[in-house]
Parts: sequence; C-alpha cells; structure tokens
Amino acid sequence: MKRSRSQRDSSASTDVRREEKERKDKMSQICISGPVIRQSAEWDLQPWVKEIYQKIEGDTQLRRKVLLPRADRELEKEGDGAFFHAMRQRISTSKALITVFTPGDVSAAIETCMASLAGKNILVIAEDPDDVPRLLRGMPGVKETMTPADFSEEFSEAMVKLGVAKGSPPIFDKRVEGDATSRGRPRA
Repeated sequence: MKRSRSQRDSSASTDVRREEKERKDKMSQICISGPVIRQSAEWDLQPWVKEIYQKIEGDTQLRRKVLLPRADRELEKEGDGAFFHAMRQRISTSKALITVFTPGDVSAAIETCMASLAGKNILVIAEDPDDVPRLLRGMPGVKETMTPADFSEEFSEAMVKLGVAKGSPPIFDKRVEGDATSRGRPRA
C-alpha cells in the first residue's frame, strides 16, 4: 500500500524529532572517567573511589544518565581504533566529564584531554590534587580540582559549576582568558 506524500512527510518529520530527542538525551549524560569498575573479586576499587562513584550514581538532583566507567566485555574485545572511537563518542555525546584521578591512570588523563578538546566542562577529583599534573589541571574546561572530601561537601555547587544542575552557567566557552591557543592567536 502506497503512502501519500503528506504521510511520508509526516513520518519523516516524526523521525527527525525522535532523532533530535535521542541526541539531546545523550547530551544530558555525565561521563565519569577513572578506575574501571570490574565484576571480579580480585579487582577492588580504592575506598575513596568507590564512595565517589556511589555519590554520583545515587544523586537524584542530577536527573541525568551517568556513565560510570564499567567494564564492557564486547568493547574490550575491540581493536585499538574501535576502542578509541567508542571512548571519544562517549565523551563527545556527554554534557560534562568528571575525572576521578588516581596516580598512574593514564586513561583518565587522556580522556580528560579528549573532553577538553571537545569543549566539555570538567571536574577533577583526586585524593591529593598535587598528584594531578599541572597540564591537566590547567586545561580549558577544567572547572576545579578537588579532594573527595571537598566533593562530598560541595557536591551541589560542583554540579552547578559543571553545568549539569539548576543554576548552571552556560557550557564551557573555549575562549578562556590567558589561553594562548584561543582562536589561534595570543590574547592581549
């Protein structure tokens, strides 16, 4: 049975609206970068990392999908390029990134760089903020580097700074004062 032109146009319009809603839903995600949560007895997260993940996941204020760094067997079978693109897509479709930084976690540092390049707001949490490399702390989009205790006490304010809670500032503007790379020329 053939559909009329108006039926086809209406169907296409509905598809476009559905795709736009799905895209907006993805952009409301908060991506968490840090030690991977694995389902094995010998893989334990540091207690402070586990507490941070539980705090983020359990908060109803966010009303957003939180992407915790959980092990994914299918993704881990992928080749290097496919894995990179999956991580890049996860970050680029998120509104903001929270990095739970532990010394020696190279992946979290790289994911933070990717988020900065994608223009995301970033919050870094580290047991000792001095362990976070200065280059990482100073990247465009990094709103703050804080301890787990500060994060727990200032959770609501941190979510506002990230742009994911009520009263949030506009999303990160790549033209950061003092950023010599803004628009390809030094700032006066």
